[in-house]
Amino acid sequence: MDLAQVQRGRELDLPALLALSDARQRHVVLAWLTQLGLALPSPESLYSWLAQVRSAAPATHPLLEYQSLVLLRYRQRLLALPRVAPQPWPLCCVVGETLRLPHGELSWRRAPGGLPDDWQGRLLDVLPRSGGEKLPLKVGRKPVKTVFQEAGVPPQLRLDWPLLEDDAGELLAVPSLGVSVLHAAAGEGWWPQWLPLAIVSRPAGD
Repeated sequence: MDLAQVQRGRELDLPALLALSDARQRHVVLAWLTQLGLALPSPESLYSWLAQVRSAAPATHPLLEYQSLVLLRYRQRLLALPRVAPQPWPLCCVVGETLRLPHGELSWRRAPGGLPDDWQGRLLDVLPRSGGEKLPLKVGRKPVKTVFQEAGVPPQLRLDWPLLEDDAGELLAVPSLGVSVLHAAAGEGWWPQWLPLAIVSRPAGD
């Protein structure tokens, strides 16, 4: 019963979880992982991680890593993400069409300030962050690093969070977080969404 009240798709709603007693929180997390068909952590590591989640500042991202899984907090949700092999880049996507990758899903919704209607069907480049990119917004050109920080994206998700560019290499959007003001529709348009489903494993030192 508790799981149904706390679960949001494949994620857990953190405020709803923290409203429960410590014991019920543990039971909900174990039931959630079991429902997802994922391995369970040791009781000791789960107790320690939940204690960190309860006491951590909003801008921090307590992690529990075990086997090939990572449990982490993103905004006001808890995510359980498997580790996957690095994704070959660059890729392409079509505006208005879903792109499924091993570590997440790029989709589109209709929303104010998205890419213009006549961009539907246009081919865009999909690349990871390399450092130094800036997204033109109403407040000026903001570093993508700052966009991630202000949105509370955990560092483990930032490197392989896709960026959308045109064929000239101009940054058009950081999916879910912002669309370039230079190309945004005056009204409703195509807003890119990124749903992280895994964490990309990298060799030590990367």
